Amino acid sequence: MQWSETTPLSPANLNDLEARITQAAANVESGKSAIVNAIVAMNQAATTADTFATLSNKIKAISSDANAAVGQVLSGVTFYAGGAKRTGTLSNRGGQTVSDNAANTVAITSVSGFGLWGDGYGGSLYFKPGITAYIDQNTILRQEVYGLNPEVVKAGQTIGANSTLGAPGQYVRGTYTSDGNAVAADAVSGKVFYANGVRYVGTQPERGAYGPPVNYVGTPGTLWVRIPLGMYRTPTATGYPEIQINDPNFLQPYILNGWTMLGMTGTGIPHAYNSDAGSDTFFGNSTTYRIARSFTIDAHGTNAYNISWTMFASYGIADVRVNGRTLANTWFRSNPNVNYFCSLNLDLTRGDILDIVIRTEYQENGYSLWGAKITNKDAPGPRWITRNTSREGQTSV
Repeated sequence: MQWSETTPLSPANLNDLEARITQAAANVESGKSAIVNAIVAMNQAATTADTFATLSNKIKAISSDANAAVGQVLSGVTFYAGGAKRTGTLSNRGGQTVSDNAANTVAITSVSGFGLWGDGYGGSLYFKPGITAYIDQNTILRQEVYGLNPEVVKAGQTIGANSTLGAPGQYVRGTYTSDGNAVAADAVSGKVFYANGVRYVGTQPERGAYGPPVNYVGTPGTLWVRIPLGMYRTPTATGYPEIQINDPNFLQPYILNGWTMLGMTGTGIPHAYNSDAGSDTFFGNSTTYRIARSFTIDAHGTNAYNISWTMFASYGIADVRVNGRTLANTWFRSNPNVNYFCSLNLDLTRGDILDIVIRTEYQENGYSLWGAKITNKDAPGPRWITRNTSREGQTSV
């Protein structure tokens, strides 16, 4: 039933009113308990003994001790602080790549430092992200590092994650000098270089000045020279390194006149002199000798020679003179109208002048000589001989 101003005050109605009042009081207490429990759940002290006014003030004080600011709460998320409802403004970068060149992100401010590890195997890179935002375990912070390329990192060296633990994309493995294949023996002694990521100190001797060969040997037309191992380069701005071969017999007089050997032109006369096929004819008598052939010995020292010639005369007589003196046992006599071959061996010394002189035995007549030859007798070395044609034909007593 509903009570109004005209509801009669009958015992039944009064009993009903009393029941209603009792129920209302119970409802108030029950609702008050719920409010108290809610306040307590918000970490505030409250009891059912508190008046509703007290509970009301405690409700107002529920967020008064909160100190979060909107910049500390994710953007779009609401919260209460200071007794007021607020909406956060903190950017959410969870799961994103934060890069200094991504259009939808805030640039990383700068690299703030780099520290080397004490063991010498690496270091740590420190940087300021340049953003105020929420990040999680999937957030990637990216900073462009200029020069971090394999070509500028030592071959075999890794930068980034430990190469034994990280995936290939988590580190850079250097390739600088990876194409180098030199070893220490390929570089000058004391010079430092890198090849395939390894530091080397050269061990090759430097041969910049004059130096002797290891050995050398000659074959017909070729001189083989074995030079010491090493780096041959000039120690100054000009000139060339040189190998020096010393041989006391490498002299111009030991090389035939007009011939060049290893850059040096010879001045020596052949060790064997042969006259031409034609003969030279001289006229004389029994008392007058004429020089038919004359030679000068240019060879060093005293050496053995063979002297020979052929003559034709009517009882022609020839002998050999050295330095104007007739040698003993060198007298030759031809038969009439017969070619007569003459030959003898002599020891001659450098500077000696050897003359073959001829006369007739009985009367003035002509006599001829050809095929005159003077050679080494048996010595293997060079023996130089000069024919003195200017003396030939002269009278000799």
